[in-house]
Amino acid sequence: MSHPYTNVTNSADDSATVGAQAQVIHGDVTTYFIRPGATAKEKYEVGVNYLNGGVPSTALSWIERAIAEGHGDTSEVRFHWLLALLSGRTSRQLPAEVISRLDALKKHPVLCQSNPWADGIRAVLGLVDSVRSAGADPASAIDALEQLHPAQRELVLRHITVLLRGPRGEQMWRLDIEAAETGRCAKGRDKLAAYFFYPAPAEPLPRQSAPAAIPPMDWVKAVAASVFFVLALLTIGAVLVSRVSIIGIIGYLVGCSGVGLAASGWVESRWQAWRHAEHQRRIAFPARAPEAGFATRVDQRFDWYLHIYAPDKENVPAWLQATAGLRSELRDEIAEIYRGRRVKVERLNWLFGHEVRQLVDRRKRGTLHALPDDESLVRLLPLWAGIIATVLGILLLLPALLSADPGGGFIALIVLGVAGYEGTRRWTSIALEHRRATADAAECARKFSERQSAYDKWHQELITLRPRDPQMAEWLECDKKAILARALRHYGLNRTDVISYAFLETPGTPYDRASVRNGPWRYTHYKMILFLLTADGIRQVSYDLNTRNGEIQQRDWRSYRYDAIASVEASVAKNGDRQEFKLHLMNAQVLPFRAAEPITDWNPEESNAEALSLATEEATGLRNTLRILEGVAADGKGWIARESQ
Repeated sequence: MSHPYTNVTNSADDSATVGAQAQVIHGDVTTYFIRPGATAKEKYEVGVNYLNGGVPSTALSWIERAIAEGHGDTSEVRFHWLLALLSGRTSRQLPAEVISRLDALKKHPVLCQSNPWADGIRAVLGLVDSVRSAGADPASAIDALEQLHPAQRELVLRHITVLLRGPRGEQMWRLDIEAAETGRCAKGRDKLAAYFFYPAPAEPLPRQSAPAAIPPMDWVKAVAASVFFVLALLTIGAVLVSRVSIIGIIGYLVGCSGVGLAASGWVESRWQAWRHAEHQRRIAFPARAPEAGFATRVDQRFDWYLHIYAPDKENVPAWLQATAGLRSELRDEIAEIYRGRRVKVERLNWLFGHEVRQLVDRRKRGTLHALPDDESLVRLLPLWAGIIATVLGILLLLPALLSADPGGGFIALIVLGVAGYEGTRRWTSIALEHRRATADAAECARKFSERQSAYDKWHQELITLRPRDPQMAEWLECDKKAILARALRHYGLNRTDVISYAFLETPGTPYDRASVRNGPWRYTHYKMILFLLTADGIRQVSYDLNTRNGEIQQRDWRSYRYDAIASVEASVAKNGDRQEFKLHLMNAQVLPFRAAEPITDWNPEESNAEALSLATEEATGLRNTLRILEGVAADGKGWIARESQ
């Protein structure tokens, strides 16, 4: 299936301020959602999801809450708890409270167990002890780490790589980078990552067909004409029967049959003529400028998909001209159905794609401008047969009627003709209106059924193809390691030359963004800013990252001494402002950094605003970056000297 989402590409330079082209909260995904009355096990699972999603502080909170509420304190639980406690921390970022928790864990019964989870705990604790002890060789701890089961080893390397030291640490770091380069392109990222940013499709809604609208006076006139017509007909029949005119009676019966057949054929012919005229109006109606607002956005999306799916790419203007009336009608129909329902146009992309593909299929079959039904001569046979029978009946009964009762018969014929004409006109109008209402209702039902099928197919496909948030976090983590490796090569540094480092994930320009309920924002484009803290000073380098395909491009770099940092100023995002922080240098230069974007158009039923903001703040590395830079600003070389020890 060719999916109904195609992203519009915009461009902007570094000085431009570009907001989100589209933002999505996947409210149907429960990766980070805690339902009311959730069990301790469910809270633990959400905590693990937060850990895999790159939000360790929130993960630690939920795992500890699950343990306190009676979830089994097993080696697996304690392994994830330990990773959440240490994730991203350097040895400098192990305060007394954390050390106390680690010492308490060493006495926990799970360390006496023999399973992969307990082995992972022992390996991590050994690695921490090796970096806490000055001059200690971490080789044995790294050996224990290498011998872990792959599932545990990959998790450890993902969260505490920063603690690796020494030659063996450098070797393991290189192996980790090789795995990251492979992992960032694994699991069909180039095809699947984009689906994460697709909004949940809006369900199809039926168009309400207009009921038959017949003025009361039309009913009165139609009934009155019918009464006079029947009275005249009965009068003529009575005259013929009274005179026992066999030919006249035969003509009377033939004429009555012909009138009924002709009336039925006449209504059918008028109905076909109306449908023909309506169809011609639809295909020839010039494109109209839409109303401002929602209809304009609908029109733009239709125009986009008509260009994308044009059957003849070399002659798109002719295709647009041929479908001008049809797409105007479709635009008005969809705008009418969804206007006022607070449905974003992006959630209807599946519908635009479906309708345009229908037009393309009709064009390929040569039926784009074909009549709705086959209007053959067969449909006109009842009309002509009725007319012939009526004329024949009149010719047979007329001599007998006028010879039997010239005056009364003539008057009866006049009344019959006038009432028949007026009755035919009124009843035809009423019948056509009922036929229109019935056909309109059937058309609405047919379209709704087709759209429901298209929606179900695309919705199921989207659920199947859309990666989970932890998968997005895993790809992003691999990207960060690849960026770190590129930065080290750029500066000619080894991993062991870096005392500490911090990533700041800022939105690129332009971008789309998406989030699962209560999860962090994920962006289609990032500006990844990396701070490398070395013995000689701070190296700052930034890269552009395309999340959809993992493409990385270096942007700029700068270096400065530790004593060149005067202060760090951070602001909190509120009232729709961006979250930013500024690095003030001693030479009065100010380096601004844009961090998490504010929440806009947020639906409180889909996600918790505070949870989303906190998750984004941590996942983007803002907390860790500020912690490191604030330490450097406050203590200068003293901070880095102690970190080196």
